[in-house]
Amino acid sequence: MSKNKIAIAISLLLMLTMAISLVALPTANAHDPAWQIPTYAYIVAEPSPIGVGQTIHVYMWLDPVYGRAGGGNADIGWNASTASTALPGNSYRFKNYKLTITDPDDHTTVQTFDTIWDTTSNQFYRFVPTVAGTYTFKFEFPGQVYGENGNGYENSPLIGDTYMASSAETTLTVQEDPIPDALGSSPLPSEYWTRPIYGEGTDWYAISSNWLGSGSPVLSGYTSSSLYKPDAQGPLTPHVMWTRPLQFGGVVGGDMFDAGSSYPEGEALGVMYFEGSSYEPRFVSPIIICGKLYYTESVSFTGASGFGGTSAPGPTVCVDLRTGEVLWSRADVPQLSFGYIYNLWNPDQHGTFPPILFTSNFGQAFDAYTGDAMFNVTNVPSGTTVAGPGGEQLRYVIRNAGTGSDPQYYLSQWNSSKLWQYDTNPYTGRGSFNPSVINASNLVVISNIPVPRSGTTGTIPTATGGANFFVPYDSTITVNADIPINSTTLGGEVLGTEAAVAGQGINTYDWNVSIPWANSMGAPYRVLAASYGDAMLCEYGALPTGYKGTAMGEPQAPYTMVAVNLNPTRGAIGS
Repeated sequence: MSKNKIAIAISLLLMLTMAISLVALPTANAHDPAWQIPTYAYIVAEPSPIGVGQTIHVYMWLDPVYGRAGGGNADIGWNASTASTALPGNSYRFKNYKLTITDPDDHTTVQTFDTIWDTTSNQFYRFVPTVAGTYTFKFEFPGQVYGENGNGYENSPLIGDTYMASSAETTLTVQEDPIPDALGSSPLPSEYWTRPIYGEGTDWYAISSNWLGSGSPVLSGYTSSSLYKPDAQGPLTPHVMWTRPLQFGGVVGGDMFDAGSSYPEGEALGVMYFEGSSYEPRFVSPIIICGKLYYTESVSFTGASGFGGTSAPGPTVCVDLRTGEVLWSRADVPQLSFGYIYNLWNPDQHGTFPPILFTSNFGQAFDAYTGDAMFNVTNVPSGTTVAGPGGEQLRYVIRNAGTGSDPQYYLSQWNSSKLWQYDTNPYTGRGSFNPSVINASNLVVISNIPVPRSGTTGTIPTATGGANFFVPYDSTITVNADIPINSTTLGGEVLGTEAAVAGQGINTYDWNVSIPWANSMGAPYRVLAASYGDAMLCEYGALPTGYKGTAMGEPQAPYTMVAVNLNPTRGAIGS
């Protein structure tokens, strides 16, 4: 071949190479050809047989986890959206599960589930059969392209790959006669029993209630901290099981108090020790959790509670309620106000918080099992407290965002459970396996409370979305309980002034609504009582005191009672 022909061939080759480079090729992470990923569908409908009108549970799932083959670790460690797999911290999920139910008369009903939020690819459904015979349940997955419509990490090696369609069927036998109800629990005891209660004794809740203390709204949903426990069952044959002295008692003894002392009768013989019930009670505000009694001891003339001062003088003790054994006694645990048991139910946790002991107004938190300090709480807003549905405390807070001459009143619901975050770190988007206190010092998110002996890491808001720093052992963690709802704290990938906030947000309120009708009253009104999900009863003005209270027969100013709606199904909250 001549040199000219060789040069022309080389030029053509270079031009071809350049042309190929300009063609839109698949990204480096994609496959050519794209993968066809098999899926395997499963379905169960139980129990079978079942009676007409009884409820069954249907579970449908695929064997793969969405995106798992692309990796479960995030490319950017603090951002769960840079992981391929479905995690609590991102929204990547399987979609469009289809359930077709065919009854014995060949009638069909179809249910489609647009997004399967369970990260393990499972979908749950309840069904009540109406006729006897054999039902058929068919689960169909239509197939899905990974990353389609943003449903996946853009740099995942699975981008453009297809999860193939699959289906599964099962049958259900329905009879006319109902089957016996599932036991669900071991029988209630007929003789002496002790704690802990075995996990299969779920019905024992009816005989094993707690007393969370005078600082807790113990009647579910209401403001009252009642003087009795409505769900408790007292003994039919009460008797003394054990005693534990709180101080010296009984007769002092000896002939040691002569005439001339403060005793008005002269020589004082047979004098007894002061027992304090008039002004300095010795045993007040007890808390009972899981068969353990918590109370603070008194010292000398000082009472064991705020009756004689603002702080408790003696140690706080934890006693086995059955045996009287002291489980722990700590001088570093002050007078307690209430116990806190929160029902946490999410993909990572099924059950309640380990009990926490709080001082007044959530001031300090202590572990109920050991008495160890956990964290402090500050800026808890003033308001009317009610018990929430999961054991949290809710407060209805009224604030004037305007001025005295131009008032702008707002009503908000503060939620104690928002002192923690669950599942998702709001600064990083990553999932977490245990609750993390939020709004701690410098807006820190900390999962390990109390801080372990090796220290722990916290997450702070930064321009990059979250950076870990080391929290030394024995650090005092203070949580800010008053974080309002705004664009920075609301969550959902809102770019605030300090950080990209993801997930649940970092505010401590459920809602905040304007109550313009209160602006015309000219002064704040007082909340007398409230019921969660129902209403608040408020008072405006002054209650008439009558002639006895004023010693005057003059006409007195009227007062107004106001009922404020808290039920969103009945109308606007705050109306």
